[in-house]
Amino acid sequence: MCATQPAYTRLHYDAGKYATHVTSTRGAKLWIVADELPSEGLADFKPDKSEIEYVYFVLERGSTLSMPPGWPHAVLSLTDTFVQGGHLFNKYALTKSFTIGLRERILGISDTNASNVGAEAILQAVLKHYYYCIASKQGTGLVRDPSEEYVEHEEQACRTTTYTALTRDNPLLPDIENMASLLAMTAHPFAFEPQSPKGKPIECPISIYTQRWISSLRVRLLLHWVPDLHEAMCTREKAIYDSLKGSKSRMLKIFKPLVYHI
Repeated sequence: MCATQPAYTRLHYDAGKYATHVTSTRGAKLWIVADELPSEGLADFKPDKSEIEYVYFVLERGSTLSMPPGWPHAVLSLTDTFVQGGHLFNKYALTKSFTIGLRERILGISDTNASNVGAEAILQAVLKHYYYCIASKQGTGLVRDPSEEYVEHEEQACRTTTYTALTRDNPLLPDIENMASLLAMTAHPFAFEPQSPKGKPIECPISIYTQRWISSLRVRLLLHWVPDLHEAMCTREKAIYDSLKGSKSRMLKIFKPLVYHI
């Protein structure tokens, strides 16, 4: 990304639900970082009327900055600059992605500098990877795309394990809180769809929608195999329910929690 002096970007956070990494290859940028995310939308935020504090630092050539999801910041180019970087999901920050995703659905994309329709597809792929890791330990034979009948059959079986045992055998798994956040985002993706300024859902490829059913079945299997996940999943489904309940959205009628009892 190129910018000329004195280009300025207002307070925002980067593409919703993603963590970000940025490396400066030329010039210097002043970063103005808020120590917390205001409850109101950033587009209408008045910094001079807030008690939020800020941290200032300069990103110079050769420096790399990593940001968690939803990190509010403004940027001023002190010189002509060139930076490169990208967005990613961090297994240590999936709960932060969950929180920011709920916020985006309510406030839209006015708080962020971009909307990435591929985010859900990436989350589905991450879920698939962890599903394979856990299914391989269950001794059931690896079923790539579980059917409703297969899930119902497994739910009648007594094959369960603990999350502690899973992470001991596979230390690359996220902790239980971040895993529950991933399950909630993939089982209930509509609750994280940001609204466009005109109130309509942002368009995304049909392939994302066709994978939703398979992802929901994988989540059901994981919740059955690993009962330890229920409490954390229940907390996230309650948060989804509360976010839908507090809006005029009709999506509350189609919200079908897997463990939380409405």
